[in-house]
Amino acid sequence: MKTILLIIALCPSITIAANKIIHQKLNFKAIGKPAFIKASGSIPLQEIEIKLKENKISGKFTANMTKLNSGIELRDEHLTEKYLHVNKFPVATFTFDEQIINLDSDTQKLKGKFLFHGKEQDKEVEVMLNKNGEILDLKTEFKIKLTDYDIDLPSFQGITAADTVTIKLESKIGL
Repeated sequence: MKTILLIIALCPSITIAANKIIHQKLNFKAIGKPAFIKASGSIPLQEIEIKLKENKISGKFTANMTKLNSGIELRDEHLTEKYLHVNKFPVATFTFDEQIINLDSDTQKLKGKFLFHGKEQDKEVEVMLNKNGEILDLKTEFKIKLTDYDIDLPSFQGITAADTVTIKLESKIGL
């Protein structure tokens, strides 16, 4: 293993692809109407592909929408079947092409494409990246509007979700 790290240090143009999720937490939070109603939960990451080459990064995050968990089984069923149509759109992805990064910076922006509910849109997200040996820590939080992705606002018994959903991702990726 030390030999591999030495080769990487001496040859910075080698591409490193992430293939092991050490830790992941992908959460969502939506505020209802009335505002004191909040829905939150988690969605597992299905796959992470990260390539670091010198000071450039590219990659793809794929979330498994079929495993959405808000802590209430009936709500999960309504969200996945009636609103998110996970039978047709089982994953959501954020893909970003090669761009320059600074691993010594607190935060930086990644420009990419967010594919959700069958609709792809340009998305710029602010991320915190920290490379510690063979582990890349990544944290980001961003908002999406459900109607931008042709999703009807979830509603149940007179309570309607707001259009904006906050997504928070924390991941430790083995390189």
